[in-house]
Amino acid sequence: MVRIYQGKAKGYGVKVGLVVARFNEPITYTLLAEAQKALLKQGVEDEDIIIAFVPGALEIPQAILKMMRHHELDTVIALGAVIKGETAHFEHVAREACRGITIITTTLETPIINGILTTYDSDQAITRAVDDKKGEEFALAALEMVDLYKEM
Repeated sequence: MVRIYQGKAKGYGVKVGLVVARFNEPITYTLLAEAQKALLKQGVEDEDIIIAFVPGALEIPQAILKMMRHHELDTVIALGAVIKGETAHFEHVAREACRGITIITTTLETPIINGILTTYDSDQAITRAVDDKKGEEFALAALEMVDLYKEM
């Protein structure tokens, strides 16, 4: 018999951490506002949300690991924006931040949502943060993954 698991974006009783890069602040703070709004709408209690601000995307994995070790969280959402400039720095930052998040989530077996936008220009980042409401999407994905982990 086939067994199918599918989580739902339910927030009641879920403890969520958000790690937010301050670099490209207008974009990351928009992601944060949308994520918080979505979490609360889905039933996450205000006191069950922990937020840590870091300088940039490369510092996100460090803060996630520290947050996970010192708080009983069901999920963490990483929020950042890496926008291409004139050097290869963009590629290095995006790759290493993503790699760090992947290592932590597979090691700790906790759903961590990679909400680090990687765009070619500021306009794309603004569109994804504001028009596409990626912060909300990341929050719903986190809650769905928590429910999926519980179901499994």
